[in-house]
Amino acid sequence: MKKYKILLWILIIIMLAIIFAFSCQSSEKSVALSRAVAQEQQNITAKIVETDTTEITDFIVKHIRSMAHCILYLCLAILVFMQCRFYGLKPVYAFVLSLSCCFLYGLTDEFHQRFTEGRTSCMEDVIKDTFGAFVGSTLCCIKEKLFKIFKGVRK
Repeated sequence: MKKYKILLWILIIIMLAIIFAFSCQSSEKSVALSRAVAQEQQNITAKIVETDTTEITDFIVKHIRSMAHCILYLCLAILVFMQCRFYGLKPVYAFVLSLSCCFLYGLTDEFHQRFTEGRTSCMEDVIKDTFGAFVGSTLCCIKEKLFKIFKGVRK
């Protein structure tokens, strides 16, 4: 069990570092990365549907940053939730703690971005971060509930 706690701490630190690294990127690098991801998605989509994918690419470019915020914080919330459960917290407390930690880290991340070239801080991004964390924590609670139900069925 101790190995898992250490592994989760390492994964949490890695996830925090990934988020911090993305926040350190200048606006030019950040936009270029978003466009590169959108271009790759367009290439994949074009191969699958063999039609003009301009509308799909426009949608992806428009929403890729929002999806990135949500996905990164969803993953962070899952890791924090799991760590809380390893320390014996009840699911409801693990939910609140993982959501709170992600919200606070999102706030500090936006504050940090104020000092990065070409970047601004935006409360809308904190909301996206928190939404992703909410989804991640909720999925963990659902998993816990389902395991409890199925464990009772086996008996």
